[in-house]
Amino acid sequence: MDIELEKNAFKQVMKNLGCPLWMFELNDDGDFNDSTMAYAWCAWKAKAESIMQWIDINERMPEHGQKVLIYRPFSHEKPYGDPNFKIATYCGEGIWINSHFKHEITHWMPLLNPSKEQNQ
Repeated sequence: MDIELEKNAFKQVMKNLGCPLWMFELNDDGDFNDSTMAYAWCAWKAKAESIMQWIDINERMPEHGQKVLIYRPFSHEKPYGDPNFKIATYCGEGIWINSHFKHEITHWMPLLNPSKEQNQ
């Protein structure tokens, strides 16, 4: 998540809702002076952070042994006909369990952990 992009989107939405300019003033720490705006920003940021996003393998790889959802943009093409999305385990050094070595993996996403309520 790009925090500056999120903050700019938040400010634009709040401006569109008619919030006065004084509510956007920041303190020395870069936080909103207005408590209502500060709470709204915290809620917005928490929501943005909770949304899973694809991670480019050139940006970062999963931890060794981590099971993730992978994206293989060309795996559906002949002769393979495999799904583009698949769950695989990262073994380090570009090696994945449960994905054909000829399928280029470009992105991955952590799997959601089931909530405690679902496990009971």
